[in-house]
Amino acid sequence: MAQTEREQALETLRQKALQDSDALGSKQRFALFSQPPPLAVGDDSIYKHTIIKKDENGKVPTQPRNMSIKAPQQGKSKSSFFSLLGFTTIGDPYLEPDRISRQYELEKKKLNKQDQVFKPASSYKTIVTSSFEHLADYDNKPKTVKDADGKVITQPKNITTSVTVRQLLKPYPHMVEPYDREREFRKRERDRHIQLLKDKAQFKTYSHGGYNFSPDKKAYGFDGTFPEKKIRDFSPNIFKHDNPFKPSHPTRSGLDGFIGKYPEYKSDPIRQPVRQDHQKQKDSFKINSPTILTRPTPSITIHPVNIRKEIANMSSFK
Repeated sequence: MAQTEREQALETLRQKALQDSDALGSKQRFALFSQPPPLAVGDDSIYKHTIIKKDENGKVPTQPRNMSIKAPQQGKSKSSFFSLLGFTTIGDPYLEPDRISRQYELEKKKLNKQDQVFKPASSYKTIVTSSFEHLADYDNKPKTVKDADGKVITQPKNITTSVTVRQLLKPYPHMVEPYDREREFRKRERDRHIQLLKDKAQFKTYSHGGYNFSPDKKAYGFDGTFPEKKIRDFSPNIFKHDNPFKPSHPTRSGLDGFIGKYPEYKSDPIRQPVRQDHQKQKDSFKINSPTILTRPTPSITIHPVNIRKEIANMSSFK
């Protein structure tokens, strides 16, 4: 009864929420023309609860219990195995292994009636065959060059040419070429050119040249030679960058290293001895052993008895 009333109340709330969302979507708002309804309307998955199935006695019905086994036994003791292994030689007489091997060799020699073991002439030969028939790569057919009468078979005669002239096959004789042959051709061409010019040869003067067009008297006002121009020797100041640095004014050293004259010599004054009277005072405290340092008056807070009492008081407050 209570479950039915609860479901009716929930259904009423759902209907009311749906009507309110429809009214809210059609209602005019400031700067908002419409509002879509939420996507979670009608989703009732959150209200579903898991129903626990129980019987009349209030217990969950289950199936009969399945088969179960114990934990596996582990270890190397006797209780860890189903049964212990036995021996198959129980009750057999003791035999030495070497004695057994010697007896076996003796029995073999007794069975051999001959002096030596028989050896066959050849071993057994196995014929290796294939399951497929062998096929040759090509047919080796010998070429027949003779006919039935035993004569060599020939073909018609090939095309032939006339006999070659041996005189044409001889090389040409070597002709010596003069060394100045090109120079002689140029000279012959130049002489032929001069013969064709005749009286129309170019103007030539017998002066070797090297003079001005006008004489020195007319150009400079005097005759004579000009004084020779003195050429100064030029010695460039080449910087020696690769050489080590050398200052222009090196520092003074030795006897010439002082700014002024030698200072006046002054001997050390004689110190007068003064007697000091030492008054004997009380000796300072000296420890017996320098390796172990202890305080003569330890604090009472670090005494073991006081520490135990303090711990007992602290535990009583808990």
